[in-house]
Amino acid sequence: MLRSLEAMHEITYFIMKKGMQLTCILLLCTIVIRLYAGPLAVDTYTLHEYAKLMFQLSFVILLETVLGTAILEEQLRKRSK
Repeated sequence: MLRSLEAMHEITYFIMKKGMQLTCILLLCTIVIRLYAGPLAVDTYTLHEYAKLMFQLSFVILLETVLGTAILEEQLRKRSK
């Protein structure tokens, strides 16, 4: 996998790197919100819902990043031939 990352075009590598960074930040924010909110109660229900949505969004962003960079990388390789 590392060799395939090294062989990527510069723009696709940049998009992949930033997508992974955004995913990690969202997952970190999810952990912080869950720790701040404490146990599930009526008062903290909204915070737990935000944390759940951020957790789900992080995987959506990661999936879009992987698919987008794969498609872009394929198009750039076809164009360079």
